[in-house]
Amino acid sequence: MSQAAQDPALGSTPASTGTLPDPAPATPHGPVLLPPWDLDGATWRKLLVGVALAALLFLLPPPDGLGRAGKDTLALFVVVIYFWATEALPLPVTALGAGVGLVLLRIVEHPNDAWHPYAQDTIFFLLGSLILADGVTKTHADRVLAARFLRRVGGTTDRLLFGIVAVSAIAAMLISNHAVAAVMLPLVMRILRGTGLVEQRNVAAALLLAIALGAGIAGLGTPSGGSRNIIILGYLDELHGVEVSYLDWTVRAAPITLALIPVVYLLLKLVFRVPGQRIDAGHLPLEVEPLDRQQQRVLVIMGLTVVLWVWKGTSWGLGTIAVVGAVLLFVTGILDWSDTRRRIAWGVPLIYGAALSLGQSLQDTGAADWLAGGLLGLPIWTGPAVLLVGALVLSTILTNVMSDGGTAAVLAPVTLAIGALLGADLVEVGMATAIGTAFGFLLVVANPANVITYQSGLWNPYDLLRVGVPLTVVALVVTYLATRFYWPML
Repeated sequence: MSQAAQDPALGSTPASTGTLPDPAPATPHGPVLLPPWDLDGATWRKLLVGVALAALLFLLPPPDGLGRAGKDTLALFVVVIYFWATEALPLPVTALGAGVGLVLLRIVEHPNDAWHPYAQDTIFFLLGSLILADGVTKTHADRVLAARFLRRVGGTTDRLLFGIVAVSAIAAMLISNHAVAAVMLPLVMRILRGTGLVEQRNVAAALLLAIALGAGIAGLGTPSGGSRNIIILGYLDELHGVEVSYLDWTVRAAPITLALIPVVYLLLKLVFRVPGQRIDAGHLPLEVEPLDRQQQRVLVIMGLTVVLWVWKGTSWGLGTIAVVGAVLLFVTGILDWSDTRRRIAWGVPLIYGAALSLGQSLQDTGAADWLAGGLLGLPIWTGPAVLLVGALVLSTILTNVMSDGGTAAVLAPVTLAIGALLGADLVEVGMATAIGTAFGFLLVVANPANVITYQSGLWNPYDLLRVGVPLTVVALVVTYLATRFYWPML
């Protein structure tokens, strides 16, 4: 599940109440020294297992062909992934621990080598994108545009279904899928209740899954559509010196999203037997209100930012442009720092900074090449085409049981290293790895948009599987065909 959403694991600091804390309870022998933590039994067990795992891995001797630094990097990589997967510690705390580990284990020659990936251009691209999305959602500009579009297409239930898929997909190519789901859910719920469609379970389930699956197929379409894409961009640039422009990524990946929009619509229509039932679009419970001044401003700034990403992204850096767009939101009064700082998940950039730092160390110490060389010894590799299929399938499987960003962070250093040894196009390998992590269509927890719409109570996990299994197969086939026939034409 993407961590671009506000995660409870990121923690918060309670506001000061202006009162002094209660003193420690006294005993006849003086105050009791209470431990500075309050952890439940399950968390303690996760921590102890993590400590034991770390001790075991760091004490093991280096394997043949790999030095001490490479072995320690692999060990640290596994330990960090364990703590991220179990959330024994808040995710950003684990992320900071990765940098500390690289220094204390003397994997890097200088502390700056461990920490500079935390401040790469791609990290500021992520941070700026979060702030830009906050500006769009705070002003409700996205809600007004979505309501307008749904009123235009909502003449029948099946047209409304297509409209929800299309709106969710197009919006999620620019802002995170959880933000799209959070905006679309109340709109669709109002439609269901206002038209009485909420009583038709098959239609209600289809319309709500249209939000989740529409947003799910779109995160791959542009670099700003998902944090997993930002990780891949960082790995390509930092580890292999390959720079991918915003336009190049979009030209390669956006057609995959566009091709999957009718696929999602048809699968939902067929699986849930959505009829072409007439709806009076003029009576849909969606207000048609004009865009106010702030909404107009935020859309202009967002549009300007996207234009600059396409036009100047390579020379200025995507992160620089994203920060310029974010600053304009504050300069024009759309956002207020005291409010925005509470809504932004500040720990998210740290998580991806840690992934980039570990990936860099895997490359520098030879651990990535050693691991890739071992995997190449398996009798399954016959060329770059097989690697693309393997990256797609494996990333799709893992993203359904762990976060999309985590999947990209784990797989990309290895798939890119194998690609380098095979002489494959590293941009294709990296993008295939990223695209597969967007296909979280099988489990509720695989995608934040799934979780948000599931809370409506109008669809169940089996409903998702009925659509998700064939959609996953079709998505993999469409993506593979794009890599074999469309991408070589560019």
